[in-house]
Amino acid sequence: VSTIDAFTRRVVMPFARDLRLDSDLRMTTEEQDYRDMAVDRLLDEAGSDAPLTELLVAICEDLVESERDWRADKPLRALTAQLTKEQAITQLEQLRGLGNASFLGIRQRLRTETSALRERLRAQGASVLAKIQEAGIRDEDLYFGKTGPLSYFRALASFDDWLDEKKNSLKALEKDKWSSDKADPSAQAAVESLASLFRDTIQGVEDLRATGELQRHAMACAVLRDLLPSAALHLLDDRLDAIKREEGVTFFSDLVKKVAAIVQREPAPFLYERLGERYRHFLIDEFQDTSLLQWHALLPLITNALSADGSALLVGDAKQAIYRWRNGEARQFTAL
Repeated sequence: VSTIDAFTRRVVMPFARDLRLDSDLRMTTEEQDYRDMAVDRLLDEAGSDAPLTELLVAICEDLVESERDWRADKPLRALTAQLTKEQAITQLEQLRGLGNASFLGIRQRLRTETSALRERLRAQGASVLAKIQEAGIRDEDLYFGKTGPLSYFRALASFDDWLDEKKNSLKALEKDKWSSDKADPSAQAAVESLASLFRDTIQGVEDLRATGELQRHAMACAVLRDLLPSAALHLLDDRLDAIKREEGVTFFSDLVKKVAAIVQREPAPFLYERLGERYRHFLIDEFQDTSLLQWHALLPLITNALSADGSALLVGDAKQAIYRWRNGEARQFTAL
């Protein structure tokens, strides 16, 4: 009887020499402290490494321009959590293939694209609001008042990364109705003189939504917010590995990844030979807190046991999942 942590360590330690692991490695749960140390070490290198310095300066510029904090360490500290997430393994490997110059080039392209759409839509919204003011039209003269097309145009004039669908504005477009029934005849006439402008403006933006251009713009804005800090993730990963070697510690996620690599490469009989013992019956409790990688690491051993008249009993309750922060995946249990 043991925890999955202990069993994982039992599987990996016979391969310590193969994996260049220190047999005296200490498992730590203080992952955030070590990730913070990696960020501090990376920032300490600013000024001595030109490409890195350029990247860190660009991160600060983005923070200032978006009116967030100017400190580059904050987004880096937030993103380091990805270094221990199983779902990020493939993406982190892909990031390693891109240099700082590539990230800066992508940033420039996305900024140009997003700025162009942002300014165009803001100009449209501002133009409509100016026409409304010039015509002397009051809020209550328009269909649905402040919550109708007027709210749409105001949101458009301050457009940033997204524009929610506004039901009252879409109703006005569908009915081609723009003035309030309570407006006096002169106000209704003024509104109707701008009806084609209202209609074309809203329809034009909704066409962007229908073609997916609005969604792509929102995605590009989301990417821009974390693009440059993400560029530093593989650099942080290198610093974090160095710190863990120096301190003689390992994260549980590290061992799980190494075990998964071993069991997928070696046949079960060889694993058992290294372990010095063989298991024919497995009972895994609290299975809803087991990660995908943990399950894949155990699966060859379980498959081997089942092929030799063994058994496997998985016990859990998806509603009691508590370890998402350790990559626990309740959907895996419900699927099985």
